[in-house]
Amino acid sequence: MNKYLPQPTEDLIEAKKDLKDFGYCYVANALTKDEVVSVKTRLTEQANGERKHGVAALEYEGSNQRVFALVNKGQVFRDLMMKLVVEEMARSCIGENFILSSLTANIAGKGGKKMPLHTDQMYLAPDLIDTPMVVNMAWLLDDFSEENGGTQLVPKSHLLGRKKFLGLLGEAKESGSGIRRTFIDNPEFKHEIISATAPAGTLLIFDGRTFHGTGINLTENKRHAIFTYFCRTYIRQQENHFLSLPEEIRATSSDEFLDRLGFGTFRGLGAVEGNIEHGTKDKESVRGIERKIQSRPENIIGELS
Repeated sequence: MNKYLPQPTEDLIEAKKDLKDFGYCYVANALTKDEVVSVKTRLTEQANGERKHGVAALEYEGSNQRVFALVNKGQVFRDLMMKLVVEEMARSCIGENFILSSLTANIAGKGGKKMPLHTDQMYLAPDLIDTPMVVNMAWLLDDFSEENGGTQLVPKSHLLGRKKFLGLLGEAKESGSGIRRTFIDNPEFKHEIISATAPAGTLLIFDGRTFHGTGINLTENKRHAIFTYFCRTYIRQQENHFLSLPEEIRATSSDEFLDRLGFGTFRGLGAVEGNIEHGTKDKESVRGIERKIQSRPENIIGELS
């Protein structure tokens, strides 16, 4: 690991500075050793179960596996999205009001390929490139290295700005060599591409504008990570929690948890039958933000005459 680049730290002030300056940071010991074991064990059980039942999301002939909608698949996963470090680091990047976009896992095995470099907010208008709208947080369940395909990152690529961002995409398309080669070969866009390197239990956080992608795992051991991906409250989420969240989880969840999933109102958004109630003032349950956690009305008004 290059010494001038971000290093794992327990100092959140330093981590926030790294995130702002480099587009990514490492929070050391975000998970205890016991937490790493419990989360990895549940993830492995789930991944194996999805393979067994023929519903696994596999890539590269099964070398890599994604596990989606982890909100539904274990309390240990739901606990990750509510940790205090998430609260503090997400607020520092995308502001006070944020929600979970998705909670997924990436298990990289031998035989995979490099993922194309991309940003996590490329679906948004280029005019927004100067503002972080999303932030991704990877919980490392194994030691990450270049050899086992640690997430590849392009330091400071979040600072390209709109003109250079569009120029980069245009050049990559015109040359046909892709974004990776453009970063390496073109002096106008030249950036270093590094592999995330940190021990298990580290939280790797990257700005939504930072170019990144899965590396190649050259080892015999699978490399596990869980991604808690957050967005500003008014952006559409990657996972449709309103449809996918089981009722038994919803019924037993706190207002704070449901608010994090996007069930809370936000200013003029989230109405049911036009009803936006800003009356909730339970600061412990809804993070000090006046919200109303919406639920499905018993009677939906349909066609009338």
